[in-house]
Amino acid sequence: EEEELEEEEEDALDPTSSEFVDKTNALLDVIRQAKAGNEAQQEAKESYRDDDVPPPLPTAASARQPRRQPPPFSPRDEPTDSMAKMHAAATSERVTAKEKKQEQAASVEPPKRREESHGVDEQLQKLIDGISVLKHGRRGKPKKRLVQLNQSLTVVHWDTGKDLLVKDITGVRKGLSTQVLLRTGKAKNQALYVSLVSPGRTLDMELASGAERDAAADAFKALMKFNSGTRQ
Repeated sequence: EEEELEEEEEDALDPTSSEFVDKTNALLDVIRQAKAGNEAQQEAKESYRDDDVPPPLPTAASARQPRRQPPPFSPRDEPTDSMAKMHAAATSERVTAKEKKQEQAASVEPPKRREESHGVDEQLQKLIDGISVLKHGRRGKPKKRLVQLNQSLTVVHWDTGKDLLVKDITGVRKGLSTQVLLRTGKAKNQALYVSLVSPGRTLDMELASGAERDAAADAFKALMKFNSGTRQ
C-alpha cells in the first residue's frame, strides 16, 4: 500500500510545475467566460421594456365576445341644411315620378276594354241614327217605323211620337216571345223579330234580315248595360 501511495504522489502534478499552471489558467478562463455570459443575460433581461412584449394571442373566450355597438345618436350627428335639402329634393323627385307613372297607367285603358267600348259606341250610334223596322202593334197590321235613341241615351222613340224609357226596359227578346208577336207574327219569320220588354208594354220589331235583327238586339243589350252602369 505504501508503494501505491508513493506512486500516486509521484503521479500528482507539482504545483510549481508549468503544466499545473497552464491547466489552472485554462480553468480560470472557462469560469470567467461563463460568468461574463451570465452577466450579459442579466443585462438583457433588465433592458427589455414592458411595451416590447407582444400582445397575447386571441382565445376562444375573447372571440365569442359581442362586437361593440356604435354610440347613440347625438344632436351633433344631425344632417346639415344642405344635406337635408338634397334629401328632400331627391324624395320629391321620386314621388313626382311615381305619380306620373300612376297617372299614365290610369290614362292608358287596356286594349280589350278600348275595343269593347268602341264597339258599344258604334252600336249606340246606330240606334241614335235610327233603324228601319216593321213595328208590330196590339191592333192592326205591322207598320214601317224609324226607331231611334235620343242623344242622352235615355229614351227610345219612333216616328209616331211615342217612346219607351230606357230605364224601364227589363229585357231584350228574340223570336216569337211576346203576346203581340204570337198574335201577329209568323213562325217562318221568327228569326227576324226582336222585342224590348218593359213592365207596362213591349216594343215588337221585325228587321229585314236575321243579321240586322241580331245587330239590333246586340245594340239594345249594350244600351241596357250602359244604362245600368251609369246608374250605379
